[in-house]
Amino acid sequence: MEEYAKVINRISRQFKQEFCDTQGQIVWQKIVWLNSSLEKQ
Repeated sequence: MEEYAKVINRISRQFKQEFCDTQGQIVWQKIVWLNSSLEKQ
């Protein structure tokens, strides 16, 4: 269970760094842009 928690924490931290602003709010434009760019490949 401890390893699972470490993975969840790492993924959450990466998400926050890439897709959240300094207030912790999700920047949906970044997610939409990523999703849109993946569809074109």
